[in-house]
Amino acid sequence: MEELQQQQQLINNLEQVEVSQELRIEDLERQRSQIRERLSRASRESTRNLQRALGAEGCIDDLNFEIRSLKSNK
Repeated sequence: MEELQQQQQLINNLEQVEVSQELRIEDLERQRSQIRERLSRASRESTRNLQRALGAEGCIDDLNFEIRSLKSNK
């Protein structure tokens, strides 16, 4: 009888470990999802910032061209 109780206790312990592992997996999957979303958001932000910087660089080039043109017409 005692052996049966020990076996049942082992089964219970294994079930608890299994549940704990499943909860941990769910938590890790949630964290992974959150990290992916933050990474995606950061990537979109970087792309927008790069586009703005390139646009500003284009404006500066245009202004420099205008300045050189005006100076050469003096």
